[in-house]
Amino acid sequence: MTFFTGYMSGPNWAPPWMLLCDEPMPDGVNQVISGGRVVDCAVRNPFEDPLVLEAERLLLSTVVHRYKGHPAIGIWNLGNEPDNFAWPTSHRSGMVWAEQMTSLIKSIDPFHPVTCGLHAESLQQANGLWAGEIFGAVDIAVMHGYPMYSDWSTGNLDPWFVPFMCSLTSAFCGKPTMAEEFGACTEAPGSPSTTWEWKAIGRDRTQFMAPRPISPATSVVSSRACSPLVRTGPCSGASPTMPRTSGHRRRVTKRSTSDSSAWSGPMVR
Repeated sequence: MTFFTGYMSGPNWAPPWMLLCDEPMPDGVNQVISGGRVVDCAVRNPFEDPLVLEAERLLLSTVVHRYKGHPAIGIWNLGNEPDNFAWPTSHRSGMVWAEQMTSLIKSIDPFHPVTCGLHAESLQQANGLWAGEIFGAVDIAVMHGYPMYSDWSTGNLDPWFVPFMCSLTSAFCGKPTMAEEFGACTEAPGSPSTTWEWKAIGRDRTQFMAPRPISPATSVVSSRACSPLVRTGPCSGASPTMPRTSGHRRRVTKRSTSDSSAWSGPMVR
């Protein structure tokens, strides 16, 4: 179960009580939507603000007490790429947040493991949530990786990106790493790779769409990694998947080896 998800598919989503209406929005943050409208102001820091921390502790305590014995619970997840929503002001602040939230969960449920869903940015940015530190505070290292969003992949469908990312994370934190999110949005069966372009909530968006072979046996665009905890499977976890509406403009890109189904990397069978 994942607790704190303020970012999803482009914008940040914040409840009205988290808004700091008298403070300007800092540079470089994602678009913020609250109460169904775009807002232009700062948001309370979820890693440091006393009011937000109190709300987080209330949420954790209530939910973990209620569902700790439920058979559907496997792992408690502190957040889904929380640095997309906000950054702690320091690495120490991020560590304290992870340690305190994990400790609270463990005080109620000592049996289920705790993790925090980080992504490639937590390996390459000083975002206060560095993977080597945060995964030291939780039980399981969990990463999200999409080569089409990374500057250090060899292409949009780099088959070694996820295994390398997980190996690098394990080298930093000293724990096996599970790939929780990976894959790619796909085009219609038999279609080449394309890049979709559209406008959402006043901003231009783009999304690479992987080719989708007609044969079901070769329709998976994901990688088998060396770590036993790196899960592989159909690319159903890719985000965001965009519905086909009249507001979308599709630009077909030139196919290359890295954008086709016939690459030399590992395949899921």
